[in-house]
Amino acid sequence: MSNTTIGAIVRGDREVFPPYLYEAYQSTRRRAPTLPLVDVPLTLSELTGPGPVISAISPEDADLTRNAGTGSEAVGQRI
Repeated sequence: MSNTTIGAIVRGDREVFPPYLYEAYQSTRRRAPTLPLVDVPLTLSELTGPGPVISAISPEDADLTRNAGTGSEAVGQRI
C-alpha cells in the first residue's frame, strides 16, 4: 500500500493506525482481512474536494430566500 497524503492523514501509516489483526483483541480475528488490501487510486474529486473555491462564492449564494440563479423568489415552501 502506498503512503498517499490526504490533508494531515497518511494512508498506510502503521504508526498512526492500529493493525487490522491484533491477537489480544478477540473480535479482530474475525474482522481482519485475510487477503492483501487492494490499493484504489484516489479520484480527482477526492483530491480537490466538492464545489467551488471559497473565493468564487458570492453574497447572493448565502441568501437562501432568493433564487441565486435568477434573483427572484426561491422555489418551494418556506419553513
